[in-house]
Amino acid sequence: MKPGYMEVIMQLFESCKEVLKERDQSFNKSTIDVIDYFPRGWDSCYTYLNENLLRLESLIESGAPQPLVEEKFVDLINYVALSYLVVAVDKFGLETKIKEVKAMPKGKYKGKKRKKRND
Repeated sequence: MKPGYMEVIMQLFESCKEVLKERDQSFNKSTIDVIDYFPRGWDSCYTYLNENLLRLESLIESGAPQPLVEEKFVDLINYVALSYLVVAVDKFGLETKIKEVKAMPKGKYKGKKRKKRND
C-alpha cells in the first residue's frame, strides 16, 4: 500500500465509529436493541446492504457532491459491520431475540438482472 493510504482508511474507520455511536444513541433509547432492526437475520442484512449499495451507485452515477458520496460509504461500512454482528451473534455469546440466523441458501436469490455498464 502506498504511503498515506492506511491513514486514510483509519480515518474512514474512525468516522464510521463516530457515526455508529451517534446513531446508536439516537435510535436505541429503549429496550430495542440494534439486532432487533434485523428481524429476518441475513435476509434483513442483505436488504440493508443492497439498499445502501444501490444508493451509493445512484449518487456516484449522478455526480453527487463528494461529501454525500463519502457519507454513504460510511453508512455502507457500518451496515456491513452490523450485518457481521447479526450473523456472528452466536459466536460472541450475545443475547438476541433472533432465534436462528441462516445464511441464504445457494441459488435461492435470483435478483433482477442488471445491464452491464460500458466503463
